[in-house]
Amino acid sequence: MAAFPRLSLPTELLHTIMSLVRHDDLPALALANKLCNEICTPILYQAVDLYDYSAARKCLSTLTSHPSTLSFCRDLACLVRSFRLHTSCHTAEPFTNDPVFDDLLVRSVARMSNLRALECTESRECGLLVLLELLGAERLALKRIEISLVWSSLLPTEDEYERAFLQLVNRRVAMPRLTELHVHAPINLSPSLATVLHRMIASSSETLRKLSVTMGNRTVLPTIVPPLSTWHSLQQLEIYADALQLPGFGHLALVKSLSIIDTVSPPPDGFVVPATHWPVLEELACFPEWVPYFLPPQAETRRPIHTIRLSYALYEHNGGSYSPDNTPLWKDSLHALAHTRYSAVSLKHFIFQVDKLNVERFERMLPYLREVESIAIVIVTCPDAANVQALGARIIARLPHLHTLLLSDTAYKEFGPNKAFKFARDVVLQRAWLAEYARHSSVLRHVAFTTEFEWEKGDDGAWYPTELPKDKPVDVDPEDDQSVDSLEDEWEEMEDFEDLEELEDDSDG
Repeated sequence: MAAFPRLSLPTELLHTIMSLVRHDDLPALALANKLCNEICTPILYQAVDLYDYSAARKCLSTLTSHPSTLSFCRDLACLVRSFRLHTSCHTAEPFTNDPVFDDLLVRSVARMSNLRALECTESRECGLLVLLELLGAERLALKRIEISLVWSSLLPTEDEYERAFLQLVNRRVAMPRLTELHVHAPINLSPSLATVLHRMIASSSETLRKLSVTMGNRTVLPTIVPPLSTWHSLQQLEIYADALQLPGFGHLALVKSLSIIDTVSPPPDGFVVPATHWPVLEELACFPEWVPYFLPPQAETRRPIHTIRLSYALYEHNGGSYSPDNTPLWKDSLHALAHTRYSAVSLKHFIFQVDKLNVERFERMLPYLREVESIAIVIVTCPDAANVQALGARIIARLPHLHTLLLSDTAYKEFGPNKAFKFARDVVLQRAWLAEYARHSSVLRHVAFTTEFEWEKGDDGAWYPTELPKDKPVDVDPEDDQSVDSLEDEWEEMEDFEDLEELEDDSDG
């Protein structure tokens, strides 16, 4: 057999070519020869996205290994620029902790000396230790942190946990100047941890563009976050609803995206958003009850809101978010949507959550979606094929600007990486739906029937998957059947949507 020809192209050109290779194909290409390995390995490890628990544990074990034990004696952790541990990265039994996994995670982060972005939103017990490792040494390249802080069993006592952060405070290590920070801390903050968080946020007051701070004890927020009214770079903010009434938090002239974290409770009595507040707001994420306060019928000035996201609903590849405790009724989402007519601009992007995909109720939203360009729907119960098919003639055909339609099964992913809609890996069925959609729209070019992969329409008019679906069937529960009436059906059949006609009359007035 003839020897494999030696690659004679310049190394710079080979690097450019291999940087375009699909991430899933890089490991095989790295095994071709030494030169390919030298080029592919830094590309492979510069962005580590972990979705599956088993694969994540193997990856973390590799990242913690001493260079002398690895091929070519490289420190792979130093190559990592972006590290992301997705919420789908559960063990076989969701919501349980694995001390060995957590220890690997902490030690891996400690070795990532060139890290620029870290996301660890799963509520792992090692979150506090990960934060300690992040801030325990100067990481001036670090620009983005998204982390959830819960009590760690790896720190046996509260005193030891307090001492660990106190040492960090006393060392006065230079804090990174972040552009994006997301901190979720349902625990009670110790004095030293509160000081660390305050220093971390204050040091980025001139550079921070995105900020999300959600605390279990909401009264400590002003001690953690300096008054935001003096920040000149902040454009995206996520805070609890009651923080909107705190001095320095309820009115930011430059913020374009606001996410309101709250329970299903309505706004407090007497709550008002003055007409002069949030003047350039373009994106609003909240529960449906809050939308009318930002888009009132008779406002002196109208806010230019073009994106509405209801109930934490968010589509992401192999992830996303939703409200597990409260799924709004269709009529509640419709009520919020009706207020978009009071925006200074047309609605362009709409993301919402439903219990079941109901095309008839979806049609009631169409008058407020005439200019919409993208729709994402988190569906709690697996849709039946007839409803998905019907979207073509009854919804897509009537939205001339719609180029993106995403159906999310993130509610299933919460219970394991192999949970998904029953048709999530049925490529033949999905191609049939895409053909039906194409009959009704020449604009549509981006579609998803699951969070596992998406479809893109090429210049040749054909549909191409963003990646090949998994080759094993999804884990389907017998109760995943839309033919079973839900509580939403009972309520809405009883009310018979009479209040929707009243809503339309009131809106016109």
